[in-house]
Amino acid sequence: MNSTFPKTVRGARTPFRQSIRGAGLLLALTALPLWGQKTAQVQVNVKTELAVVPDAGYGIGMSVYDNDFTSPGLPDKLRTAGVTALRFPGGSYSDCFHWKTTSETVGTHIYINPNDTFDHFMINNVLPAGAEAIVTVNYGSNAAGTGGGDPSEAADWVRYANREKGWNIRYWEIGNEIGGNGYFGPAWEEDLHAPYDNNRKGNPALSQGAYGRNALDFVRAMKAVDPSIKIGVGVDMPDAHPADGNAPLLKEVKDKIDFVIVHWYPKSSSTDLTVTEEIKPQAAALRDQIALNAGAAPAAPNAPSSPLTPISPGLRQEPLRWCGRRCTTAFSPR
Repeated sequence: MNSTFPKTVRGARTPFRQSIRGAGLLLALTALPLWGQKTAQVQVNVKTELAVVPDAGYGIGMSVYDNDFTSPGLPDKLRTAGVTALRFPGGSYSDCFHWKTTSETVGTHIYINPNDTFDHFMINNVLPAGAEAIVTVNYGSNAAGTGGGDPSEAADWVRYANREKGWNIRYWEIGNEIGGNGYFGPAWEEDLHAPYDNNRKGNPALSQGAYGRNALDFVRAMKAVDPSIKIGVGVDMPDAHPADGNAPLLKEVKDKIDFVIVHWYPKSSSTDLTVTEEIKPQAAALRDQIALNAGAAPAAPNAPSSPLTPISPGLRQEPLRWCGRRCTTAFSPR
């Protein structure tokens, strides 16, 4: 893919962590030279159903820095590959991208292909591919670069997509990986709810609780336009941050959101088929955090116990997609 990646944001700020979008796990395995490949024994029990992959369960993250964003034949290739969900506008870019103008937040320095507009995403990719759109709204910054994301900008996006265009996009995320805004130390995500100085670590304005309270403003504004949409926030795997890093967020949004998103980064090699074993304890711990802080309905009769299966009528966990070294999972309270 002929894409230009950003170098830095706001001069000396920490560089964005980049992920190659759309490179499936299978591609990562087969692209290795023979001497670098491992042998793995795979056992399949066809008699026991552990999980049902949802209709929108095979997705690719698309980004506005992609120079092949509208390449001819892409929708047909997506259909052939079985891709059913496309995410826009792309990872960390989401928190410094402004959809109306296809431009970045003032003061940031990122590459955006002017052809990679929201309309082109829908008309040239989503609709002809028969896929479902998943949109991440800008939580991190307003257009002027003077503060955090503007809920009215997100509400206008819902209005344009669902009321004016009639595209009826169901799934909307508020921000991308906000746990990486510097509150816990590591900082790769744009978040102007606090100034960029030496006081970001532990700054209450960047906390998960603040994220939850601010997210409620987005939920109210967006659902006032279209009450039928489903809105989610991002959480972290339990081993990403100390103790109960997700608890303050979950307590704020517990009865106001429809799902949460978690991005999982393998601690070991992504070319090893056994790497998925890392998911089990983390998914179980995350389910416990959600149940403790956000609540869950009583377990359904004969509910399966796999960490990547429906959990209860009130809390469902769905595997959404593999993209490169990342697995994204949605927990849906429905």
